[in-house]
Order: sequence, then structure tokens, then C-alpha cells
Amino acid sequence: MTRIRDVHFAMHVEDGVILLIDRGTGVSITNAAEIVIAELDLLLGDDLELKRVIYRDTMGGWDGLAHERGKFIRFVPLNTRDRTEAIARANDPTTWRD
Repeated sequence: MTRIRDVHFAMHVEDGVILLIDRGTGVSITNAAEIVIAELDLLLGDDLELKRVIYRDTMGGWDGLAHERGKFIRFVPLNTRDRTEAIARANDPTTWRD
């Protein structure tokens, strides 16, 4: 389990996507998106720029965290509860368009 400033989550990389799974204790990833991306940037450096970041919230839904240069930009709805589908959508460039 990873802990970043009272945000508790599991983290791993699958198919080139960083997956975060909110553990439901402490501050949620949703409420601390800016902090999570900033801390991931410190941990991963330039590697973060090359990866999509998605997370499963405490309700089981998957969403993306768009980021640029270590800063959170916006939430990206993935509209799925299925992990495999979430990864596929994260790897689809059209998902991340404004």
C-alpha cells in the first residue's frame, strides 16, 4: 500500500498505465488529485509524463487523472467498473481529448 499525505492506495503499472486503487481510508484520491499527481511526479519524474494514470474510487468506478508536467489537469471519465475495460480506455488516445 502506498501512502501519500493521508491518501491510502495500492499502485502498480499494467499495460503502460499507472493504476491506483483507493483503499477508502484517509483522504480519497478524488479529493486529493492535485496532491497525488504532484507526489507521483516526485516519485517517478519523467516516467510519469509517459504514462496515463487511472484510479478506482471507493465506489468501484474507474476514472483517469489527466496530468501535464507533474500537475493535475482534470478528471477523465472512463465510465466503467471493469479493470480491463478501464485500462483499454486509458490506452485509447481519444479518451483523453478535451
